Amino acid sequence: MSERAGYDPMDLEVTYDPFCDYLRELGFNLREMSTGMDSVAWMEDPDAGDRVPPFFMGIEVDGVKVAKVANMDQKEKIFESVRRRMEYFKKGAVE
Repeated sequence: MSERAGYDPMDLEVTYDPFCDYLRELGFNLREMSTGMDSVAWMEDPDAGDRVPPFFMGIEVDGVKVAKVANMDQKEKIFESVRRRMEYFKKGAVE
């Protein structure tokens, strides 16, 4: 990843596909949404109360909007957060 601060489209390019593959392996349908840096917002994790850094590309998973974070230092935390959230939504849709 780039050492410099700020927007680097290569960071998104490099990390986006593996993230989508991970979610597909969990069985979710994905649809990319364009997310400009001017519309960046915090995403809250209701399970842990964590705040995710506002550096993301948006994706929609089974109709639910989730943030894809480009910061690879946060990768495992983000994957776990999204996995828990999506399992919760899937359970709600089944019941």
